[in-house]
Amino acid sequence: MCNSTSRCHICQKPHHTLLHRDENKQINQSTKSTKNVILVSTKKETKNRTASSGLESEVLLATALVKVKTVSGSSKKLRILIDPGSQASFITEEAANLLAHPRQKIHAKISGLEDGSPKISKWKVDLNVQPHFPSNFTLNTTFLILSKLTQSLPNKNLPISSDEHWNNKILADPTYNIPGPIDAIIGAEECGKIIQDGIHKAEHRLLGQKTEFGWILSGTMKEKPATTIISMINRVEEDAQLKKFWEIEEVLVPRIQTKEDADCEDHYQNNTKRNEDGTYTVTIPFKTEPEFGESKRRAVARTKSTLPRLELCAAVLLARLFKRTTRTLKLDQETPLFAWSDSTITLAWITEDPTKWKTFVANRVIEINNTISKEHWHYVSGEENPADIISRGIHLEKLVQHQVWWNGPSWLLKERCWPQQEEIENTNEEMKIPRIIACVKAIDIPKEYERFSSLTKMIRVLSYCRRFITNCSNKAKEHGQLTVHEMNTTLNVIIIEIQNRKFEMEIKSLRKNNQVDKKSKLSTLNPFIDKEGLLRVGGRLQKSPLAYDEKHPIIIPYHSQFSQMLIQNAHASTLHGGNQATLAYIRRKYWIINGKT
Repeated sequence: MCNSTSRCHICQKPHHTLLHRDENKQINQSTKSTKNVILVSTKKETKNRTASSGLESEVLLATALVKVKTVSGSSKKLRILIDPGSQASFITEEAANLLAHPRQKIHAKISGLEDGSPKISKWKVDLNVQPHFPSNFTLNTTFLILSKLTQSLPNKNLPISSDEHWNNKILADPTYNIPGPIDAIIGAEECGKIIQDGIHKAEHRLLGQKTEFGWILSGTMKEKPATTIISMINRVEEDAQLKKFWEIEEVLVPRIQTKEDADCEDHYQNNTKRNEDGTYTVTIPFKTEPEFGESKRRAVARTKSTLPRLELCAAVLLARLFKRTTRTLKLDQETPLFAWSDSTITLAWITEDPTKWKTFVANRVIEINNTISKEHWHYVSGEENPADIISRGIHLEKLVQHQVWWNGPSWLLKERCWPQQEEIENTNEEMKIPRIIACVKAIDIPKEYERFSSLTKMIRVLSYCRRFITNCSNKAKEHGQLTVHEMNTTLNVIIIEIQNRKFEMEIKSLRKNNQVDKKSKLSTLNPFIDKEGLLRVGGRLQKSPLAYDEKHPIIIPYHSQFSQMLIQNAHASTLHGGNQATLAYIRRKYWIINGKT
């Protein structure tokens, strides 16, 4: 949960002004979305109307000049828009052609860009983006290619900020106040990778944010009489035609017809007759007794393990028949209902508590008990069970004369003659396996750490405590403001203590065998312990141009007070951006277990 007390200057809701989106327009467009939709709510608002004063603020959006290498190796400068509200990155067709990098096929429909009409992106391209000044930083990302992204930004010449703070700072876009075309848009995931610590608020609510590309400027520049508001909401959605393509291309598997199926179809064709009144007369084929017996043996062989379940399903069918019959005959709910089964396992299931059984059996026992009381279920032998006659198989001539089939057992209509019921034996079939639930105490930082409301405060306070202890034991005393080294050392001490508590077995295994147990939840991360004693993610990125912390982020347990403080700190550092921006910012240095959840 975001604890910031700041509010949007436009709608007064709890988000940053730069992340404001037009709710009405978003609702109208979101109703058209399909199942697979990626929202790219890129807010391109260049003018912001102030209702109370009748004035309008010139809104400056964050732009940057970057260097991108062409396929031949030469560098080209592009002007990009940095948009933390977008869930995708885009590049113009003209810029993509200039760079000439290989493209990959894609089919995506994008709504809301430029004039708001839907547009199709058929290609995407992977590019390496670098600052316009000398730097070791490189941003690797994927861009969707479109013919045009938006109008020139800003829409007219703006005055240069008079704040002296910018005199000795490297601006991401030195031409921020001059209208110019936008070659690409950087989305939320990439924003989290480039944002650094450092924020400066200048005049007219102009905001500066330090990034890997230099300082980006955004916010209001000046106020003048109100005119118009320009707003865009982008949506990228999977084209339904692509789905239809795959459905059309599915290979139809021909149905394999057995000899028995063919005989049945032949019998139907030769023995079906339509009468003058429109009805049909069909001669029903009956199998010979040897054929029926063979079919039954094959069926039993296939369903031997599920036969008790089938008998339970028969009891469910009987209960449903009872329910419909009582409703049709309008019988009183107090009318006693009695039922019989020749399956002792089914009766054992029905007469026991449903929670004792596995889900399949438990659900059906509950349905049965809701209609027929468990005390009213009785056992009947197979010879006296009419339902068993058909399942065992019988010749048609014998069925016509079979008294049990037509009238039931001789004792059925005389309650005092009902057979004496024997106690049903218990069964372990389908019994739920008891689970052992262990209560594990959450591993967290020491209780005394919980008094701190933020990660920054905790690090600073503990750094001063560590300095005091050091000064007491050393002749050389530290004074003045805390140094970056002191605060980083304190942070590492806290993380090492948390890791030793949460990942005790993994750390012991690494120190002993240089690997963790395969059953450990860290095994897929290929963890290792660095020279400072921190547990980090391993992998195959050693030769990548990424920074060391990005290649091997520090492993942090999710269920801890520290991880929550870390997330809150990242959320504030990304100007209260969304989940993707916050997660991308965190993963520049840390890997929180199950962080996406």
